[in-house]
Amino acid sequence: MQPAPALAPAPAPTPAPKAEAVLTVSNVSKSFGDHQVLKDFSLTLYRGENLVVLGRSGSGKSVMARAILRLSTSRHVQPSAGRILYDGDDLLKASSARLRVLRCTRTALIFQQPITSLTPGCPIGPHIRQAAQSPRRAPTP
Repeated sequence: MQPAPALAPAPAPTPAPKAEAVLTVSNVSKSFGDHQVLKDFSLTLYRGENLVVLGRSGSGKSVMARAILRLSTSRHVQPSAGRILYDGDDLLKASSARLRVLRCTRTALIFQQPITSLTPGCPIGPHIRQAAQSPRRAPTP
């Protein structure tokens, strides 16, 4: 019997190109008085990914989402530290007009109680149409 031929090692796989980061949240913190809700929270969301946030009631999920999208003008909901970049825009430095454009054209947020955001007696179609038409009404900065 002859020995089996030696196999050449397989070439190293070509690394996949890195996806572009769409959202980068770095070291975001938020407190309400002495109660710290977010502490040095960080995440990176790459193009093509979806994000689902799960956690116990009161763990800071809604505070995190509101802080990232700056959904409130109240200083009580704004992050007290950190940096938030969305497609190159620094959301913590963005003007109200720029935030309005981004919210109307580029982002979507569904809170844990969609019944408060959706009209129960209305079919889903009108809700989707309204969202699809919103960018046309968005102001430009």
